[in-house]
Amino acid sequence: MKDTTFISSVHTANHSFLQNLLVAPHYRIWRHVILLVVLSFISFNQVLVYFSQVLDQLGNRVYLIAGFYLLTYLVMGYFNLFFLLPRFLRAKRYGRYVFWFLLLVGVMVGIQLIAEAYVKKDLTGIPTPVLNGAAVIEFISIYMIDVICFTGSSMTVLMKYWLTGRKEISEMQQNHLRAEVEQLKEQVSPTLLFDVLHGTALQTKEDPALASDMLVKLSQLLRYQLYDCSREKVLLRSEIAFLTHYLLLSQRCSATFTFDIQTEGDINSWMISPLLTIPFVQTAVGQLSDKDGSRPDKWAVASSGAESPHLQIYIVAGEHTLSFSCEVPVKTEMNSEELLRVRQRLDFLYPELYTLTLSAGKAELKLYTVTERRQL
Repeated sequence: MKDTTFISSVHTANHSFLQNLLVAPHYRIWRHVILLVVLSFISFNQVLVYFSQVLDQLGNRVYLIAGFYLLTYLVMGYFNLFFLLPRFLRAKRYGRYVFWFLLLVGVMVGIQLIAEAYVKKDLTGIPTPVLNGAAVIEFISIYMIDVICFTGSSMTVLMKYWLTGRKEISEMQQNHLRAEVEQLKEQVSPTLLFDVLHGTALQTKEDPALASDMLVKLSQLLRYQLYDCSREKVLLRSEIAFLTHYLLLSQRCSATFTFDIQTEGDINSWMISPLLTIPFVQTAVGQLSDKDGSRPDKWAVASSGAESPHLQIYIVAGEHTLSFSCEVPVKTEMNSEELLRVRQRLDFLYPELYTLTLSAGKAELKLYTVTERRQL
């Protein structure tokens, strides 16, 4: 197991280094140095092969000729990288890119062969034909090799563009999801706030104690939303207290349902993202309550003796798994647009560490620790 972990870490480190070498700005000089070294080796090797029969006569001039070959490669390479690729290939003008790329590689090879023929003639006094069959075959072979080499360098730059573009898209998605997460944190129903204030105003004279209790619970809701929700994680116990206050206020405002929250396990040891469960509860309360306080036809109350529909919440805090379920006696599926956004939030906050099941009148959410990672 340790060997597997070590190999995986080495592979990740190598992948990260190669990606940084291609993309990271602080590796830019090294990228140019590597290109210069590679082209230098190619140039000197090419000179040694082409002028193998006259190396003794060339003497130190072999370095000048190799420098000339290197110059032609550098001009072609950087012209391709800084002009052809951005102007044509990235602009998806593939035909023009291929045309100019092949043409300029041919011009470069032609210049090199003409220079070779001139040097050999100057050294030996024997003119080297450039239009016979052997010369044409040599041109084609060198041309194809250079095309493959420069195509490889183009693929490297394209990979850099692709990695950079993917990183930018990923950052945009992350920023978008963060914005949605912050927006979801703020989405405690404004209708409830209005109803509580309206109900408090009505109860001020008739039942001051009840009005005061409603305001206290409302202040606790707002305090949790303003202060605790600014953190990345909160105690599960605090989230449950928030749900309790929210449901008590909703119950007193609508008086159309009852509720019960049952917990099991150590709720003090779990930390979760704030307001993670409130969208399920809000959806359930919305299904249980209507504007005039009457019971809709879609209710299917499990017990015929029940006067009001019942909202049941189960929370089980295990060692590596946290289970949350919210159940109401309705036939309508919990599949609102807000819950779809909650799934996106879960994908962002708990990637591959949760399961969410939405069915008729029931939502089940399970969160896992890294130890219990599930492949979904």
